[in-house]
Amino acid sequence: MDVFISWSGDVSRELAKALHTWLPDVIQAIKPFMSEVDIASGQPWPEEIAKRLETTHFGVVCVAGGNQDSPWLNFEAGALSKMTSIARVCPLFFDCHPGEIPKHPLVRFQANACDEAGLRKLLADINSLLAEDAVDADRLERSFTQSWPGLAETFERIRTQAAASRADPAGPESETQRDRRLLNLIPEIHQELRGLTTLLRTTPPQERSSTQTSGDLSRDLPGVLNRNVADAARSALEYAEDAYAMGRTCSGLALANRALSLATETGNREIAAAANHLLEALHCRAAGEPADLIPGPPMRKREPSPPPPEGPDEAPS
Repeated sequence: MDVFISWSGDVSRELAKALHTWLPDVIQAIKPFMSEVDIASGQPWPEEIAKRLETTHFGVVCVAGGNQDSPWLNFEAGALSKMTSIARVCPLFFDCHPGEIPKHPLVRFQANACDEAGLRKLLADINSLLAEDAVDADRLERSFTQSWPGLAETFERIRTQAAASRADPAGPESETQRDRRLLNLIPEIHQELRGLTTLLRTTPPQERSSTQTSGDLSRDLPGVLNRNVADAARSALEYAEDAYAMGRTCSGLALANRALSLATETGNREIAAAANHLLEALHCRAAGEPADLIPGPPMRKREPSPPPPEGPDEAPS
């Protein structure tokens, strides 16, 4: 049986890779697919993923590291559920719980915890669909018992790496590192946007809306995607404002241009206007002209200013 493993984000990717190796070790009839492992270099990945989504009838969605709002993850779950009479979609929650996102589209599907009990149930459910390829229950239990300790060790390693990443032992991120990280992130969002557009084009409308579940997910996708791109535009603008305040004109120009591009993509006029305003000031500074920036509507929640000093003639700070 083909099993599509959906992932998004660093923790989810490592989890998907571990399951890709482990599942066929327990049940040899399982043929897992994970994009990072099973798509060859140079192969057009959107088309390959679209083809796999069309032919796979069992999907595992790796929910981990706060990735539940990833448009990519939600699109794949919706595509996998296009034929609910056949397809099964099982979200696996790694160190989190469906109760934390009670109104999220993923909670429509019966989920399992990504632990010993949850994976034992997942394998039993997959095995029940294998017909003549099904493994005897006693043999399945023996195979699971033998292989689980190795997978549990892998899970602990993933947790340790995630905790180390959150702790950032290398110290606070420098301004240059932050600029580089953001500038690397934004093209990934554009690539994801192009990939999702390709998948939407290759999935017939009648299949995207054939059921209430897949229809709701398909209708939700543009809004989720726009929110992600808008968040990136807002972050780019915030960092560009910081670069301007510190006199780093080149970084400010690059970030403000990214913010304007993404804001235009989502039709966010407020961010686009603020980015244009900032670009004018940055270009004036680059030309050696006076550029006293008067910020437009603030894009971030700033701490309130302290109260002004007491006195009849004091102006607010």
